Amino acid sequence: MKKVLTLLKVMLKVNFLFPALRGRTIYKKKERINIIILKVILFVIAFPLFYAYLFIIRKLFELLQPIGQANALLTLGILITQVLILIFGIFSIVSIFYLSKDMELLIPLPIKPHQVILSKYFTVLVNEYFVIAPFILPLFIYYGILANVEVGYWLRLPFVFLFIPIIPLAITSLLVVVMMRLINFSKHKDKLIIIGSLLMMLLIIIPQFLAKPSENSGLNNEQVVNFFTSNDGLVKMIGNKFPPAIWITRSFIYGFSNNAYIDQILFYTISVLLFVSLILLGEKLFYKGLIGINEISVTPHKRIKPLPFSDGAHQVSSIFLRELRMMNRTPMFLLNGVISSLFIPVFMFFIIIFKTGEFGFFISAMEKENLLMTSLYLAAFFILCGGLNGTSASSFSREGKYFWISKVIPVSYITQIKGKFLHALAVSSLGIIGGAIVTLILFKINLISLLLGLLIAIIGTIAFIAIGFSLDSRKPLLDWISYQKAMKQNMNVFFHILIEFAILFCLGYSTVIAVNKKIAPLYIIYLFILIFFILLAIIAILYLLKTVEKKYTKIEI
Repeated sequence: MKKVLTLLKVMLKVNFLFPALRGRTIYKKKERINIIILKVILFVIAFPLFYAYLFIIRKLFELLQPIGQANALLTLGILITQVLILIFGIFSIVSIFYLSKDMELLIPLPIKPHQVILSKYFTVLVNEYFVIAPFILPLFIYYGILANVEVGYWLRLPFVFLFIPIIPLAITSLLVVVMMRLINFSKHKDKLIIIGSLLMMLLIIIPQFLAKPSENSGLNNEQVVNFFTSNDGLVKMIGNKFPPAIWITRSFIYGFSNNAYIDQILFYTISVLLFVSLILLGEKLFYKGLIGINEISVTPHKRIKPLPFSDGAHQVSSIFLRELRMMNRTPMFLLNGVISSLFIPVFMFFIIIFKTGEFGFFISAMEKENLLMTSLYLAAFFILCGGLNGTSASSFSREGKYFWISKVIPVSYITQIKGKFLHALAVSSLGIIGGAIVTLILFKINLISLLLGLLIAIIGTIAFIAIGFSLDSRKPLLDWISYQKAMKQNMNVFFHILIEFAILFCLGYSTVIAVNKKIAPLYIIYLFILIFFILLAIIAILYLLKTVEKKYTKIEI
């Protein structure tokens, strides 16, 4: 156990999500002022999102409380959190367990495989706590205030929070350990890591939507009465696809009473079994799945063409190809970049395909909606599809210790930014095109609405890409040993996504108020949003081009 704790301490120092919390850093006076300004800006951006989140919680509580089903609000939050950990935890587990560069140092040491895997598991677990805290803690706290709960609820809250990610991460870890052992038989490990991770994601997502109600599956009178008279009716309905969400909710609400002791026994029993399974499998399979993972297979008689660093457009295309190859040849970069762009369209496709009846109201609303309002809905959806991949906000960070190459190659910094910008735009365009295809296939969307939505989405995406480059060039994360840290655990990516959500929320909220109060006609609102994104794109691009050379020279490796 002592070795596991020592390893955990070391790994947290190099893999921790928030570098500022790993130790004290001495800043110059100018840097301290910039950090204070950044914190103020971050608070201003985060406040409207936080307010909107609390508003949604309160409305859902007011809707469920009269029918005695307010507990389902906790189950919904826990279920969403655990399913997202199941899905996106795959990236973290694969990266930190197998693709982290510290394994080259750990393998020769007199440490057992299960000790390494447990320390890495707890490293991922600690990072997940910081990821889920902004989502789940406000829900728990605000629900407790609205429901005027007893003291026992507040005493149980920290323990419930700590236990939420344990089972999903353990399940993901077991699946990854088995997958990597199977992949290690092949010489095409990089490709199989990507394919295997995607198959695991589908294995988790698809079963959530496969169970379709039959035509004769309506509730009888007795079931309806039981649903409304039981405080857990909606809890069981929401959590039936992932029972741990039900167990945690009932333990949270009822504590150690007779109503929840079975759920607690189930939860702790499953948790112990998963941990024991992880230790046993880790001891037998972990190193076998790890050995040779960084070997490179070379195709004989295949010449590698050098990138032509000539003048003009050839230099831009060369930088573009370099970025493309760097991302495509690194599984974690490809999964967090290209695959993340396609995740929202594909996820929406599965939801609607398997739950068409439940989304019928949304489809009919889209058909009857005003042409311009529909285009605004689509623009917001397309921007989310293309803007949540983190490619632009990690462009410099992904180079890591090899950033010095970008500083010495005979290509101007502005030309390099142009090539990087085109690559980020290409990745985002995959998400936008995917979203457009999904809406065309599944919804009866007017072609004019689609084109108007795409116009705003493309300009808005260009603006957000420029903002992402400015954020990452300010202080790139070059000191990393895990590919996951360069993108998913990069605070520049977090700030970029936060800014994107805040701007979309403010525009959406303002649009709803303007429409409801009839402040302006829809074509004026559409033009305002279009002009806003055009100005934002121009300002962001000009700022980036003006400051890029200065920032390049200040970046130290």
